[in-house]
Amino acid sequence: MPRIFELTSNAVKGDEEAVALQAVEFWSSICDEELEIQDYEVPESGDSSAPHSQFIQKALPTLVPMLLETLLKQDEEQDQEDGIWNLAMAGGTCLGLVARTVGDSIVPLVMPFVEINISKTDWRSREAATYAFGSILEGPSIEKLSPMVNAGLEFLLNAMHDENSHVKDTTAWTLSRIFELLHSPATGFSVITLLTFKGSWCLVGEHKRFSTCGREGCGAIYFLAQGYEDAGPSSSLLTPYLPDILNSLIITAERTDGSDSKLRSSAYETLNEGKARRFASLSCEAMLAIGALAYAVGPEFGKYMQEFYKYLEMGCRILRNISGELHRSVKPPIFSCFGDIALAIVNTLKFLELVAKDKAEG
Repeated sequence: MPRIFELTSNAVKGDEEAVALQAVEFWSSICDEELEIQDYEVPESGDSSAPHSQFIQKALPTLVPMLLETLLKQDEEQDQEDGIWNLAMAGGTCLGLVARTVGDSIVPLVMPFVEINISKTDWRSREAATYAFGSILEGPSIEKLSPMVNAGLEFLLNAMHDENSHVKDTTAWTLSRIFELLHSPATGFSVITLLTFKGSWCLVGEHKRFSTCGREGCGAIYFLAQGYEDAGPSSSLLTPYLPDILNSLIITAERTDGSDSKLRSSAYETLNEGKARRFASLSCEAMLAIGALAYAVGPEFGKYMQEFYKYLEMGCRILRNISGELHRSVKPPIFSCFGDIALAIVNTLKFLELVAKDKAEG
Protein backbone atom coordinates (compact mmCIF):
# COMPACT_ATOMS: atom_id res chain seq x y z
CA MET A 1 0.00 0.00 0.00
CA PRO A 2 2.82 2.54 0.68
CA ARG A 3 4.10 1.97 -2.86
CA ILE A 4 0.60 2.50 -4.30
CA PHE A 5 0.22 5.72 -2.36
CA GLU A 6 3.60 6.95 -3.59
CA LEU A 7 2.60 6.30 -7.20
CA THR A 8 -0.76 8.02 -6.91
CA SER A 9 0.75 10.94 -4.99
CA ASN A 10 3.37 11.49 -7.68
CA ALA A 11 0.65 11.35 -10.32
CA VAL A 12 -1.39 14.02 -8.54
CA LYS A 13 1.65 16.27 -8.20
CA GLY A 14 2.58 15.80 -11.86
CA ASP A 15 1.61 17.99 -14.79
CA GLU A 16 -0.78 15.61 -16.57
CA GLU A 17 -4.28 16.26 -15.21
CA ALA A 18 -5.74 13.18 -16.90
CA VAL A 19 -3.30 10.95 -15.00
CA ALA A 20 -3.91 12.84 -11.76
CA LEU A 21 -7.65 12.37 -12.15
CA GLN A 22 -7.16 8.62 -12.48
CA ALA A 23 -5.04 8.58 -9.33
CA VAL A 24 -7.74 10.35 -7.33
CA GLU A 25 -10.37 8.07 -8.84
CA PHE A 26 -8.38 5.07 -7.57
CA TRP A 27 -8.84 6.24 -3.96
CA SER A 28 -12.48 7.07 -4.58
CA SER A 29 -12.99 3.50 -5.78
CA ILE A 30 -11.41 2.12 -2.61
CA CYS A 31 -13.75 4.30 -0.56
CA ASP A 32 -16.72 2.96 -2.49
CA GLU A 33 -15.62 -0.60 -1.80
CA GLU A 34 -15.09 0.02 1.91
CA LEU A 35 -18.44 1.80 2.23
CA GLU A 36 -20.13 -1.18 0.61
CA ILE A 37 -18.41 -3.54 3.05
CA GLN A 38 -19.49 -1.36 5.98
CA ASP A 39 -23.08 -1.50 4.78
CA TYR A 40 -23.03 -5.30 4.93
CA GLU A 41 -21.40 -5.57 8.34
CA VAL A 42 -23.50 -7.14 11.11
CA PRO A 43 -24.14 -4.29 13.61
CA GLU A 44 -24.01 -6.48 16.74
CA SER A 45 -20.71 -8.19 16.06
CA GLY A 46 -19.13 -6.13 13.32
CA ASP A 47 -18.61 -9.32 11.32
CA SER A 48 -18.66 -9.13 7.57
CA SER A 49 -18.61 -11.72 4.83
CA ALA A 50 -15.98 -9.67 3.01
CA PRO A 51 -12.50 -8.81 4.39
CA HIS A 52 -12.22 -5.21 5.54
CA SER A 53 -8.60 -4.07 5.53
CA GLN A 54 -9.46 -0.43 6.33
CA PHE A 55 -6.99 0.90 3.78
CA ILE A 56 -8.49 4.40 3.93
CA GLN A 57 -8.18 4.64 7.72
CA LYS A 58 -4.55 3.55 7.54
CA ALA A 59 -3.75 5.96 4.71
CA LEU A 60 -5.46 9.00 6.30
CA PRO A 61 -2.35 10.88 7.51
CA THR A 62 -0.92 10.99 4.00
CA LEU A 63 -4.05 10.68 1.84
CA VAL A 64 -5.94 13.66 3.27
CA PRO A 65 -3.11 16.21 2.75
CA MET A 66 -2.75 15.01 -0.83
CA LEU A 67 -6.48 15.48 -1.48
CA LEU A 68 -6.47 18.90 0.16
CA GLU A 69 -3.74 20.01 -2.23
CA THR A 70 -5.91 19.08 -5.19
CA LEU A 71 -8.57 21.52 -4.00
CA LEU A 72 -6.19 24.39 -4.77
CA LYS A 73 -6.05 23.44 -8.47
CA GLN A 74 -9.32 25.02 -9.56
CA ASP A 75 -10.08 26.12 -13.11
CA GLU A 76 -10.92 29.79 -13.65
CA GLU A 77 -13.99 28.84 -15.70
CA GLN A 78 -15.04 25.81 -13.66
CA ASP A 79 -18.60 27.07 -13.10
CA GLN A 80 -19.27 28.32 -16.61
CA GLU A 81 -20.84 25.11 -17.90
CA ASP A 82 -22.55 22.03 -16.55
CA GLY A 83 -20.72 18.72 -16.42
CA ILE A 84 -17.20 20.14 -16.22
CA TRP A 85 -14.81 17.93 -14.24
CA ASN A 86 -11.36 18.85 -12.99
CA LEU A 87 -8.81 17.83 -10.38
CA ALA A 88 -10.21 20.10 -7.66
CA MET A 89 -13.71 18.68 -8.07
CA ALA A 90 -12.39 15.12 -8.14
CA GLY A 91 -10.37 15.78 -4.99
CA GLY A 92 -13.37 17.25 -3.18
CA THR A 93 -15.54 14.30 -4.18
CA CYS A 94 -12.91 11.85 -2.95
CA LEU A 95 -12.54 13.81 0.29
CA GLY A 96 -16.27 13.48 0.83
CA LEU A 97 -16.07 9.73 0.30
CA VAL A 98 -13.18 9.50 2.74
CA ALA A 99 -15.26 11.40 5.33
CA ARG A 100 -18.13 8.96 4.90
CA THR A 101 -15.71 6.04 5.21
CA VAL A 102 -13.79 7.04 8.35
CA GLY A 103 -16.19 9.45 10.10
CA ASP A 104 -14.82 11.57 12.94
CA SER A 105 -11.18 10.71 12.19
CA ILE A 106 -11.04 13.07 9.23
CA VAL A 107 -12.08 16.24 11.07
CA PRO A 108 -8.78 17.04 12.86
CA LEU A 109 -6.89 16.45 9.61
CA VAL A 110 -9.01 18.85 7.55
CA MET A 111 -9.81 21.70 9.95
CA PRO A 112 -6.23 23.09 10.14
CA PHE A 113 -6.27 23.45 6.34
CA VAL A 114 -9.62 25.23 6.57
CA GLU A 115 -8.48 27.59 9.32
CA ILE A 116 -5.23 28.50 7.56
CA ASN A 117 -6.74 29.18 4.13
CA ILE A 118 -10.25 30.51 4.79
CA SER A 119 -9.14 34.15 5.20
CA LYS A 120 -6.26 34.35 2.72
CA THR A 121 -6.23 37.05 0.06
CA ASP A 122 -5.90 34.46 -2.72
CA TRP A 123 -9.39 33.40 -3.85
CA ARG A 124 -8.19 29.86 -4.59
CA SER A 125 -7.23 29.37 -0.95
CA ARG A 126 -10.56 30.70 0.34
CA GLU A 127 -12.55 28.59 -2.10
CA ALA A 128 -10.50 25.45 -1.34
CA ALA A 129 -10.94 25.88 2.41
CA THR A 130 -14.70 26.30 2.03
CA TYR A 131 -14.90 23.32 -0.33
CA ALA A 132 -12.93 21.16 2.12
CA PHE A 133 -15.27 22.05 4.97
CA GLY A 134 -18.37 21.36 2.91
CA SER A 135 -16.99 18.05 1.69
CA ILE A 136 -16.57 16.48 5.15
CA LEU A 137 -20.04 17.28 6.51
CA GLU A 138 -21.39 13.80 5.77
CA GLY A 139 -19.80 11.00 7.77
CA PRO A 140 -18.56 12.57 11.00
CA SER A 141 -21.00 12.76 13.90
CA ILE A 142 -23.03 15.86 14.71
CA GLU A 143 -21.25 16.01 18.07
CA LYS A 144 -17.89 16.24 16.29
CA LEU A 145 -18.98 18.78 13.70
CA SER A 146 -21.27 21.02 15.73
CA PRO A 147 -18.52 23.10 17.42
CA MET A 148 -17.00 23.95 14.02
CA VAL A 149 -20.37 24.60 12.41
CA ASN A 150 -21.56 26.83 15.23
CA ALA A 151 -18.30 28.76 15.20
CA GLY A 152 -18.13 29.10 11.43
CA LEU A 153 -21.73 29.66 10.33
CA GLU A 154 -21.69 33.43 10.70
CA PHE A 155 -18.36 33.57 8.86
CA LEU A 156 -19.82 31.55 5.99
CA LEU A 157 -22.87 33.79 5.78
CA ASN A 158 -20.58 36.81 5.55
CA ALA A 159 -18.55 35.02 2.86
CA MET A 160 -21.65 35.15 0.65
CA HIS A 161 -20.56 38.74 0.02
CA ASP A 162 -17.08 37.69 -1.13
CA GLU A 163 -15.81 39.58 -4.16
CA ASN A 164 -15.04 36.33 -6.00
CA SER A 165 -17.90 34.41 -7.60
CA HIS A 166 -16.21 31.01 -7.12
CA VAL A 167 -15.94 31.59 -3.38
CA LYS A 168 -19.58 32.65 -3.18
CA ASP A 169 -20.78 29.66 -5.18
CA THR A 170 -18.89 27.20 -2.97
CA THR A 171 -20.01 29.00 0.19
CA ALA A 172 -23.66 28.71 -0.83
CA TRP A 173 -23.13 25.01 -1.58
CA THR A 174 -21.51 24.48 1.83
CA LEU A 175 -24.36 26.27 3.61
CA SER A 176 -26.81 24.12 1.69
CA ARG A 177 -25.06 20.97 2.94
CA ILE A 178 -24.98 22.26 6.52
CA PHE A 179 -28.74 22.80 6.47
CA GLU A 180 -29.35 19.49 4.69
CA LEU A 181 -27.20 17.27 6.89
CA LEU A 182 -27.04 18.96 10.28
CA HIS A 183 -30.05 21.24 10.72
CA SER A 184 -32.78 19.32 12.53
CA PRO A 185 -34.62 21.29 15.25
CA ALA A 186 -36.99 18.36 15.80
CA THR A 187 -34.09 16.26 17.11
CA GLY A 188 -32.70 19.07 19.24
CA PHE A 189 -29.93 20.31 16.93
CA SER A 190 -30.50 23.60 15.15
CA VAL A 191 -27.54 25.30 13.52
CA ILE A 192 -29.51 28.47 12.96
CA THR A 193 -30.29 31.14 15.54
CA LEU A 194 -32.25 34.37 15.24
CA LEU A 195 -29.00 36.29 14.78
CA THR A 196 -27.58 34.01 12.09
CA PHE A 197 -30.98 33.68 10.43
CA LYS A 198 -31.07 37.41 9.78
CA GLY A 199 -27.66 37.02 8.15
CA SER A 200 -28.99 34.24 5.94
CA TRP A 201 -30.83 36.81 3.80
CA CYS A 202 -27.67 36.86 1.68
CA LEU A 203 -28.77 33.45 0.34
CA VAL A 204 -31.68 34.99 -1.53
CA GLY A 205 -30.15 38.44 -1.79
CA GLU A 206 -27.37 37.34 -4.13
CA HIS A 207 -29.80 36.32 -6.87
CA LYS A 208 -29.27 39.55 -8.78
CA ARG A 209 -25.83 38.65 -10.16
CA PHE A 210 -24.78 35.01 -10.13
CA SER A 211 -26.99 32.22 -11.37
CA THR A 212 -24.99 29.34 -9.85
CA CYS A 213 -24.84 31.13 -6.51
CA GLY A 214 -28.56 31.77 -6.75
CA ARG A 215 -29.25 28.09 -7.37
CA GLU A 216 -27.17 26.98 -4.40
CA GLY A 217 -28.76 29.72 -2.30
CA CYS A 218 -32.19 28.36 -3.18
CA GLY A 219 -30.97 24.92 -2.14
CA ALA A 220 -29.82 26.25 1.22
CA ILE A 221 -33.18 27.90 1.90
CA TYR A 222 -34.93 24.68 0.78
CA PHE A 223 -33.04 22.53 3.29
CA LEU A 224 -33.38 25.18 6.00
CA ALA A 225 -37.16 25.05 5.56
CA GLN A 226 -37.14 21.25 5.39
CA GLY A 227 -35.33 21.09 8.72
CA TYR A 228 -38.38 22.56 10.44
CA GLU A 229 -40.73 20.01 8.88
CA ASP A 230 -41.18 17.93 12.04
CA ALA A 231 -40.44 20.64 14.58
CA GLY A 232 -43.98 21.96 15.03
CA PRO A 233 -45.61 25.01 13.45
CA SER A 234 -44.61 27.49 16.14
CA SER A 235 -40.91 26.69 16.22
CA SER A 236 -39.85 27.84 12.75
CA LEU A 237 -37.82 31.01 12.47
CA LEU A 238 -38.96 31.15 8.85
CA THR A 239 -42.60 31.91 9.64
CA PRO A 240 -42.39 35.70 10.23
CA TYR A 241 -40.23 36.14 7.12
CA LEU A 242 -42.16 33.79 4.84
CA PRO A 243 -43.70 36.52 2.62
CA ASP A 244 -40.30 38.13 1.97
CA ILE A 245 -38.66 34.76 1.31
CA LEU A 246 -41.38 33.74 -1.16
CA ASN A 247 -41.16 37.11 -2.90
CA SER A 248 -37.38 36.80 -3.29
CA LEU A 249 -37.73 33.27 -4.65
CA ILE A 250 -40.38 34.36 -7.14
CA ILE A 251 -38.05 37.12 -8.36
CA THR A 252 -35.27 34.55 -8.65
CA ALA A 253 -37.51 32.17 -10.61
CA GLU A 254 -38.34 34.91 -13.10
CA ARG A 255 -34.72 35.79 -13.88
CA THR A 256 -33.90 35.68 -17.59
CA ASP A 257 -30.91 33.37 -17.01
CA GLY A 258 -32.91 30.96 -14.88
CA SER A 259 -33.39 28.27 -17.50
CA ASP A 260 -29.66 28.27 -18.35
CA SER A 261 -28.50 27.25 -14.88
CA LYS A 262 -31.49 25.24 -13.59
CA LEU A 263 -32.13 28.22 -11.36
CA ARG A 264 -35.83 28.41 -12.16
CA SER A 265 -36.52 24.82 -11.08
CA SER A 266 -34.45 25.31 -7.92
CA ALA A 267 -36.44 28.40 -7.01
CA TYR A 268 -39.77 26.67 -7.59
CA GLU A 269 -38.70 23.62 -5.57
CA THR A 270 -37.72 25.92 -2.72
CA LEU A 271 -40.99 27.80 -3.00
CA ASN A 272 -42.82 24.49 -2.76
CA GLU A 273 -40.92 23.47 0.39
CA GLY A 274 -41.11 26.89 1.97
CA LYS A 275 -44.87 27.04 1.70
CA ALA A 276 -45.60 23.34 2.23
CA ARG A 277 -46.01 23.35 6.00
CA ARG A 278 -48.18 26.45 6.22
CA PHE A 279 -49.63 26.72 2.73
CA ALA A 280 -53.11 25.39 3.47
CA SER A 281 -53.76 27.57 6.52
CA LEU A 282 -52.24 30.68 4.94
CA SER A 283 -54.25 30.24 1.74
CA CYS A 284 -57.47 29.60 3.65
CA GLU A 285 -56.94 32.69 5.79
CA ALA A 286 -56.11 34.84 2.79
CA MET A 287 -59.14 33.71 0.81
CA LEU A 288 -61.49 34.09 3.77
CA ALA A 289 -60.09 37.56 4.48
CA ILE A 290 -60.57 38.69 0.89
CA GLY A 291 -64.09 37.28 0.83
CA ALA A 292 -64.99 38.97 4.10
CA LEU A 293 -63.60 42.26 2.84
CA ALA A 294 -65.59 42.05 -0.38
CA TYR A 295 -68.76 41.15 1.49
CA ALA A 296 -68.29 44.05 3.92
CA VAL A 297 -67.60 46.61 1.19
CA GLY A 298 -70.50 45.40 -0.92
CA PRO A 299 -71.12 46.68 -4.46
CA GLU A 300 -68.41 49.31 -3.99
CA PHE A 301 -65.85 46.47 -4.16
CA GLY A 302 -66.55 46.32 -7.88
CA LYS A 303 -64.51 49.42 -8.59
CA TYR A 304 -61.44 47.68 -7.13
CA MET A 305 -61.83 44.52 -9.21
CA GLN A 306 -59.86 45.81 -12.20
CA GLU A 307 -56.81 46.28 -9.99
CA PHE A 308 -57.45 43.35 -7.66
CA TYR A 309 -58.09 40.71 -10.30
CA LYS A 310 -54.60 40.80 -11.81
CA TYR A 311 -53.10 39.93 -8.41
CA LEU A 312 -55.65 37.20 -7.83
CA GLU A 313 -54.89 35.74 -11.25
CA MET A 314 -51.12 35.99 -10.70
CA GLY A 315 -51.42 34.23 -7.35
CA CYS A 316 -53.45 31.39 -8.84
CA ARG A 317 -50.95 30.94 -11.65
CA ILE A 318 -48.00 30.91 -9.25
CA LEU A 319 -49.72 28.25 -7.15
CA ARG A 320 -50.31 26.21 -10.28
CA ASN A 321 -46.59 26.41 -11.16
CA ILE A 322 -45.25 25.41 -7.75
CA SER A 323 -47.81 22.80 -6.84
CA GLY A 324 -49.32 20.23 -9.16
CA GLU A 325 -52.15 19.49 -6.76
CA LEU A 326 -54.04 21.96 -4.59
CA HIS A 327 -54.72 20.76 -1.07
CA ARG A 328 -58.40 19.91 -0.59
CA SER A 329 -58.69 22.20 2.45
CA VAL A 330 -57.88 25.22 0.30
CA LYS A 331 -60.58 24.69 -2.31
CA PRO A 332 -63.68 25.60 -0.22
CA PRO A 333 -62.29 28.99 0.86
CA ILE A 334 -61.34 29.77 -2.73
CA PHE A 335 -64.86 29.18 -3.99
CA SER A 336 -66.28 30.89 -0.91
CA CYS A 337 -64.15 33.90 -1.74
CA PHE A 338 -65.41 33.94 -5.31
CA GLY A 339 -68.96 33.64 -3.99
CA ASP A 340 -68.53 36.56 -1.60
CA ILE A 341 -67.07 38.70 -4.35
CA ALA A 342 -69.91 37.75 -6.70
CA LEU A 343 -72.51 38.65 -4.07
CA ALA A 344 -70.76 41.92 -3.35
CA ILE A 345 -70.62 43.01 -6.98
CA VAL A 346 -73.81 41.30 -8.14
CA ASN A 347 -74.47 44.02 -10.67
CA THR A 348 -70.90 44.04 -11.96
CA LEU A 349 -70.17 40.55 -13.24
CA LYS A 350 -67.99 41.42 -16.21
CA PHE A 351 -65.12 39.45 -14.58
CA LEU A 352 -67.17 36.24 -14.37
CA GLU A 353 -66.07 34.95 -17.76
CA LEU A 354 -62.38 35.53 -16.97
CA VAL A 355 -62.57 33.78 -13.60
CA ALA A 356 -64.58 30.85 -14.96
CA LYS A 357 -62.13 30.38 -17.83
CA ASP A 358 -59.12 30.49 -15.52
CA LYS A 359 -60.64 27.97 -13.09
CA ALA A 360 -61.54 25.65 -15.96
CA GLU A 361 -57.93 25.72 -17.16
CA GLY A 362 -56.66 25.08 -13.59
